[in-house]
Amino acid sequence: QQTAVIQAPNVCLMGEIGSGKTHSIRTLVANGIEVFYIATEPGFQEMLGDLPPEKLHWHYIESYQSNMATLMNTAKTLNQFTTDNIQKMAGINKQNHQQFYELLGSCNDFVDDRTGQHFGDVSTWDHTRALVVDSLSGLNNMAIRLITGDKIFTNYPEMMAVQGLLEQFVNTCCTSTNCWFVLTAHLEREVNPNTGGSELMVSTLGRALAPKIPRLFSDVIHCKAKFDNGKMIRTWNTVSSEAKVKTRNLPEAQDLAPDFGPLIANWKKKVGVE
Repeated sequence: QQTAVIQAPNVCLMGEIGSGKTHSIRTLVANGIEVFYIATEPGFQEMLGDLPPEKLHWHYIESYQSNMATLMNTAKTLNQFTTDNIQKMAGINKQNHQQFYELLGSCNDFVDDRTGQHFGDVSTWDHTRALVVDSLSGLNNMAIRLITGDKIFTNYPEMMAVQGLLEQFVNTCCTSTNCWFVLTAHLEREVNPNTGGSELMVSTLGRALAPKIPRLFSDVIHCKAKFDNGKMIRTWNTVSSEAKVKTRNLPEAQDLAPDFGPLIANWKKKVGVE
């Protein structure tokens, strides 16, 4: 008799800068999950670098690579052509912007920067492992640069292609993997096209995409930080009047500890995993 495959939860941590999204990844490790961390922004070593390489593996992909010579060429293009002409260009220096392709390659065969060890395709991992992508803002830059390169202006078909690429990546990570998938995201106030109301949503490209990103996640958590009595207090919130959140593995509450421990324990109890 074939054993049923258990799919671990997909978790989206969304919050402002400094709300503790990256730091909370430490609690995955503390609760026995082997973490594979794809960083798209610098500085993560300051929060995670002391964790042992056998428990946290990382690969850093700089989401946008530029230099003064590139900026000079971009400024020259802006000076020589009209904005209408620039918008119609197929792209500028697209060959220099392969970071999104590198991201897909890392998911196809994760190679640890620290040890050089290969861990294979993320779709073959089980619930004892977690794929963490930090953050959606970095993915946004990778996707748009893949399609437009150094071009400043983006036309409508290009934006549709970028949104489609991002949506496909998130959907694939949520539906085609059995490991934990954790995506961090910054927040942006948008008008919800379905309700017409203003809400805090994940910061991504285009109004239509932001409401779609959270739908395949089991838990969408609003990470918040406040200064109280001389101390910074960071919390997880699964109830919010500001942002669209949801939870299947945590209580509906505000000011929860920013800890994957209760989430993991509740999920294991529901599905009968030790």
